[in-house]
Amino acid sequence: MLKKLVLQLMFMLALGVFAGSLCLFGSLLVSAQPAGPGGMPGINGERWPARLDELMTSLKLSSQQATSTQNILDSERQSMRALDESIRPQRDAIRQATRKKLAATLTPEQLARYDEWREANRPPHPQDEPAGNRPAPKQNTRPQ
Repeated sequence: MLKKLVLQLMFMLALGVFAGSLCLFGSLLVSAQPAGPGGMPGINGERWPARLDELMTSLKLSSQQATSTQNILDSERQSMRALDESIRPQRDAIRQATRKKLAATLTPEQLARYDEWREANRPPHPQDEPAGNRPAPKQNTRPQ
């Protein structure tokens, strides 16, 4: 019975180490990608045309297929941006409610530090200021 329990614990530990390694590897991959003008790698940034070219080449498309595929994917990007814009007010309301709750919990100094941390780690949005006017998000920053 004890041997079975030890084996189960060892399996769970190994599984946890494996899952943690996957998370770390994934975060390293994402942070290693250069951000474009929108600050986000491959989404609104300068990597999009290069990634699209890579896709077109790897699919070995005819010129007609390439044009059609590019139009379809550009349309998808526009639709996704429109969707993001449509839910932005709801997202902002949730953030405001969260800040109000934090204001009731944190000291004014802690709240100010939280606000600084939040702004530094906020994902950029295509409708925000041009990327040149806004600093890039900091990596792995936590409030202390």
